[in-house]
Amino acid sequence: MNSIKNSYHLFYYVSLIFLIYPIIAIVSGYLPIWHLGLMILFVLSYLYLVIKGSERYHVLTWFYMLGYTVFMCYAFNIGIIWYFFYSSNLLIYRFRDPIKHYRPISFILAIGFLVIYQLLFGSTSDETIFTIFVSLFILSFYFISLRIQNEEKQKAVIEQKNAYINVLMAENERNRIGRDLHDTLGHVFAMMTIKSELALKQLEKGETVLVEKELKELHQMSKESMSEVRSIINNLKFRTVIEELETIENLFELANIKLTIDNQINLDNLSPVIQSTLTMLIRELANNIIKHSKAKSSCIHLYRKDSIILVVEDDGVGFSSLKGNELASVKDRLKLVNGSLDIVSLRQPTRIQIALKEGIKS
Repeated sequence: MNSIKNSYHLFYYVSLIFLIYPIIAIVSGYLPIWHLGLMILFVLSYLYLVIKGSERYHVLTWFYMLGYTVFMCYAFNIGIIWYFFYSSNLLIYRFRDPIKHYRPISFILAIGFLVIYQLLFGSTSDETIFTIFVSLFILSFYFISLRIQNEEKQKAVIEQKNAYINVLMAENERNRIGRDLHDTLGHVFAMMTIKSELALKQLEKGETVLVEKELKELHQMSKESMSEVRSIINNLKFRTVIEELETIENLFELANIKLTIDNQINLDNLSPVIQSTLTMLIRELANNIIKHSKAKSSCIHLYRKDSIILVVEDDGVGFSSLKGNELASVKDRLKLVNGSLDIVSLRQPTRIQIALKEGIKS
């Protein structure tokens, strides 16, 4: 809350300059001198809420500000209705209350009371029109600012989720690498240790033939382990489509996006090139949905029709228009496999269709 207060520190105090009008009215005799006490209490209440926020006397000071504004509009000049901006600024920048909180409710009721009073008992039509206009202006300002704040809050939540998802993806990848290295090399190194110890003992006994045999086996194991390490390194860049879909399901669940997968292809029959390409395409399109679409649900369809068809759709914000450079990295990947991309629907739903024409095993 302190960061909010400090961010608008100057704005809070500069707005007090508008209190010059009641001061002028008091000096000129338009307002009685005792009004100065009411105005000072208004300023003190406002500053208390700015500095202290929701502390001990916040309810009393809040309702005094509203009561002062309504009273001044009723008893002296309807132009004081502009002072509701002091309350709206506190709601927007200081408290950021949900709409069902007592402060926004009382704020809206106070403005509504003045509007109804002017409609029923207003002395002139000009004052009534002025009251309605200013009320609509203040309320519009409040609700638009509230919507912007909610959007910023949602954006911050999404960014936080994306950061967590990225960390989780990296952690899953590290765990996979660790398991592969442990499973592949752990047994090999244990056997090499045993064989080297055995070779040393045989060397001590002068059994050179047996030593030579153990060294040859060690040499062969070393070559095989090097080959397996190369395979692991290559596999770091390759994950099957099934594995990728399982990972994406977990990520969408974390992002609170409902995901439906409709796979009508035997993925085991795909060539490594197509497997790798599909994996990267699905990953990239899924990441775009999570990070940018603001979608509530999404679907991934895989089927064969002359070629392999991948359709990814969601109910998010989509594309406002097409400029030709959309999904450039996806298009670059498709060039390697003679594939094509078509944005079938820009939004609601956003539907992207990809066709892969070569590289399928017979």
